[in-house]
Amino acid sequence: DILIPNSFAMETKLIVVLLSLLQYSLLKADTITDTINSAVVFNQMLEESVLFTSPWEDSTYANHQFGAVEVTPKCLIDLKLYITHLGQRKMWAIKMFDSTGKIPDGMLKGHLASLGNFDECLSVKSKEPNIKGKYCLLFDLSSGVSNNASFDVLGLFIRRGVCVPDSCSGQDVQSFLQHIASQFNITVYVPEEGCSTEGSVQLDAGDIVFITIICIIVAFILVMTVIPLLPGVTKQSEESYNYSRLRFANRETRLDKLCGFAKQFSFVENFKKLFQARNKGNISCLDGIRCFSMTWVLFGHSLYKGLPMEFANMYDIHEYFRSFWVQCLFNATVSVDTFFLISGMLWGFALLKQLSKIPGNESEHRMLRVPGLIGTLYLIRYIRLTPILMILVGLTATVLRKMGSGPIWDMGLRPEQQNCQQYWWTDMLYVQNYVNPGETCLNHSWYLACDMQFFLIAPFLMLLVLKNKIIGLTIIIVLIMASNVYVTVYTAINNGIPTAIMNWHFFDVSFADYWNYIYVPAYARFGPYGIGLLLGYLLHKYQNRIWSPNKVYVVIGWCVSVAAGIGVVYGLYQFNNDPHAIQPNSAAAFYAGFHRTIWALAVAWVIFACHLNYGGL
Repeated sequence: DILIPNSFAMETKLIVVLLSLLQYSLLKADTITDTINSAVVFNQMLEESVLFTSPWEDSTYANHQFGAVEVTPKCLIDLKLYITHLGQRKMWAIKMFDSTGKIPDGMLKGHLASLGNFDECLSVKSKEPNIKGKYCLLFDLSSGVSNNASFDVLGLFIRRGVCVPDSCSGQDVQSFLQHIASQFNITVYVPEEGCSTEGSVQLDAGDIVFITIICIIVAFILVMTVIPLLPGVTKQSEESYNYSRLRFANRETRLDKLCGFAKQFSFVENFKKLFQARNKGNISCLDGIRCFSMTWVLFGHSLYKGLPMEFANMYDIHEYFRSFWVQCLFNATVSVDTFFLISGMLWGFALLKQLSKIPGNESEHRMLRVPGLIGTLYLIRYIRLTPILMILVGLTATVLRKMGSGPIWDMGLRPEQQNCQQYWWTDMLYVQNYVNPGETCLNHSWYLACDMQFFLIAPFLMLLVLKNKIIGLTIIIVLIMASNVYVTVYTAINNGIPTAIMNWHFFDVSFADYWNYIYVPAYARFGPYGIGLLLGYLLHKYQNRIWSPNKVYVVIGWCVSVAAGIGVVYGLYQFNNDPHAIQPNSAAAFYAGFHRTIWALAVAWVIFACHLNYGGL
């Protein structure tokens, strides 16, 4: 025997009820139209609730009164006309019915979303009566209707696309459907942003301003690209440069300066630089680590964004998540810590290199030169990151939502657009991980905020290392431990989740607190960056030295590194299958507090050993 969960049974009842309104008219159309005018009969059906009689359960809805539904008068009239014309087999009504989501195949396999046909619905147009199609997406927000854990999770993805007359608002559709669904203790939600109608794109003032700025930037780049390519300008620039060297020593002409300035923004010149191989002084192993980590990051974000979408085998995917070997795909958030490690290592190494070059034997004299150097580095960093970030913010805040369409396009982008319109300044100041972190514009930009904040404090830590190695390194280690202890204590006190693993539980309510207080604050993510600063110090220390350790120590280092990495990635296998499997809570708290730092230490060994030619045995 097959045990059908309560949520599935009630979902089936809801579908039957919703489709009865339309399907009954088709089932009875021939007999009705043979005896009486169809319009009169269908109007009478609406009033006497005959349409709500399910062909499967004839007596279930006999007492339902359509007049009790609170919808706007125009919407109610158009709904009656829709059903009347559907019974008369009018093409526009048939298309509206055809584009509405039906009972999907394979519901026991988790195919719970039936989005209908978005484009067909929007193409519905009727001149008499004057009705156009409007696509709305409804959600089943039922709670407590299932005792089956798998279907409790899959219930997040129960959605239906319905095509209704354009005079009906999302609230009308919700009221109409909720009046039926309430009999089964089911809550239907139809967000207004989930409804779409066909219409030309209307640009507002913000859209026009953004498009104008982009056009100016593109025109500027094109002009700067063309200038160095002009034969006369290049030749004249070279001749004038040689001539000026003979007459005026190091003085350059205006044309020389213009050509040099143009090359800085030239698409051709920058394209060449982008693909130049620069091996001298590079840490070559970082190329592979970056590539692997970026692939991991992209997969993790694709999985996170893809889970709420429509799948025909959602239950199979849920079972697939239980496999031990795929845990590396779902515990993808540690890949971000690899980039924190690399960022800290490169910045720490560069700082020590730059600060060591400042002339002057007296430390006081050196300290006088430091503020100017650090201020310049801050400015360069801000100029490199901010313009492109603000372009993305502007795109999201203005025209991006109008560049596409689909069943969940508008509903997915509208909140992001509103966040960017309201909190764009937080991205500009790199404080989006503290100011309304749950409503961030470009929610992945939290990484840039953390990295910028680490970038600001790193010079002072490296100055301490230069001034007093013991004190400086000790302070970095203390900050790392403080970050780890904070996460551990917070998780233990609040009975929090150990990490943001990319599975069904990722959408649990507890993840909101995890995001706000553990995942995005810089003070909770300092561990890997601090390990990077320490690694940068070691690489600077051994850059002109030969490191010749005992091979036994090298083997031990590799074994510990690999074991630690595997433990971090696969350590949540039980949690992935059951969020309450990690007992006692101290185990989850310890993992939450230290797994990112342990991962950073494992990757740090790989970088250190490979750079010093101990990548093999």
